[in-house]
Amino acid sequence: TMEAEHKEAIANISAEAQNTLQETKESHTLEISKVMKENEKSLADLRSAHASALDALQQQHCETLETACNAIRAELTGKAEEEQTQMKNLHSDFIATMEAEHKEAIANIS
Repeated sequence: TMEAEHKEAIANISAEAQNTLQETKESHTLEISKVMKENEKSLADLRSAHASALDALQQQHCETLETACNAIRAELTGKAEEEQTQMKNLHSDFIATMEAEHKEAIANIS
């Protein structure tokens, strides 16, 4: 009968739709899995690149600090040497003055 054929056609269409839906779900699941694996690899690559960039930046920072410290050390050493020379000169001047005063005092006594 027409009604039985109609029900059978609806059942067939429903079965086909269920199969198509199942195939689509499986296809989407595989595609999602593939994309997630690609994303995980991309993330790992980014982490590695980030770590390398941080290492390079840290090395550059250390070199900059070392250069600055060496410059400060050289400046302080230069100042210390300059002050030491000034002290030696003052000491020599003081000794020369004391010797002159001593000679003058001896001359005055005589």
